[in-house]
Amino acid sequence: IVDTQGNIFLPEIGPIALYGVRNADLSKRVEDAIGRVYRRNVEVYTNLLNASPVAVYVTGRVVRPGRYAGLPTDSPIFFLHQAGGIDPLTGSYREITILRRGEPLANFDLYDFLVEGKLPDLLLKDGDTILVGRRGPTVEVHGDVARPTLIELRDEERTGQALLNIAKISARSTDITLRGVREGRGFVDTLSVDELRRRELRDGDILSFREEQHAEFILVHLEGEVPGSRSFSVRKGARLI
Repeated sequence: IVDTQGNIFLPEIGPIALYGVRNADLSKRVEDAIGRVYRRNVEVYTNLLNASPVAVYVTGRVVRPGRYAGLPTDSPIFFLHQAGGIDPLTGSYREITILRRGEPLANFDLYDFLVEGKLPDLLLKDGDTILVGRRGPTVEVHGDVARPTLIELRDEERTGQALLNIAKISARSTDITLRGVREGRGFVDTLSVDELRRRELRDGDILSFREEQHAEFILVHLEGEVPGSRSFSVRKGARLI
């Protein structure tokens, strides 16, 4: 049994400190301690029967802020799920902070989990707080992509390269139409993928990706008082009459 100091005690071995040891490393820690006394024929099997529950506060831009119960080994995603998830209109998937006694303990970006499967490696304690920040600048992506979506960019990396690191575009995409607002006026530009990598993006921009078989066409978007459809695909070299 693990005592209140985080130790177990084995006869003729003494105390073995287990506080902060991951369950996956438990057997190795105990085996190493026994091996300092018994040099040969030592085999160890350990099993975590139960763990003390913790109550964690989830607040900020989530659907149901509150206090939720779980285990120290539960991931932050478990607690966010209990709180109804991140508010889809105002919550950030990229600015999530874990606080302990009011001080920042760790920051994590859910895009790291969505894209690479990474999560912070830590044990939550009773009274910890998970704080979801305000959503950052977003860019709409559609066309020849895996799925039309909104992508949140960090304030310090509002570039096309940062977007391409997240968005799954077709390898055959050659042309991108960028629409947005610059200096209070509507803005439209056609870019190559390499040009997009260097382009600064702004909150509310819309990017349409097109594959190479459509490279002889360009997308024309009409602004102002016009009836019917406002976006047209026309051949390059077409003239306005």
